[in-house]
Amino acid sequence: MANQLTIRSVSEEVKERLKILSRSRGQSVNATLLEILEAAVGVEDPRRVQKAIAEKERLYRAYELMAAEEASRSPGGNPSR
Repeated sequence: MANQLTIRSVSEEVKERLKILSRSRGQSVNATLLEILEAAVGVEDPRRVQKAIAEKERLYRAYELMAAEEASRSPGGNPSR
């Protein structure tokens, strides 16, 4: 069973920044805090590691596709900058 912690005296600024960070990651504040805490104490959830690897691979494939499309549109097959 998972444990619960209560964090007191969190400033409004920290709370708002956590909300913004969580939104930018597309996850809950709880998930964001768990990732921050795990990284801070050197514990990695294998599921999160696998998710991060999968996301990295997805982004790499998307980049390769965009680069190939750009190369096909440029004269001589070289991507324009």
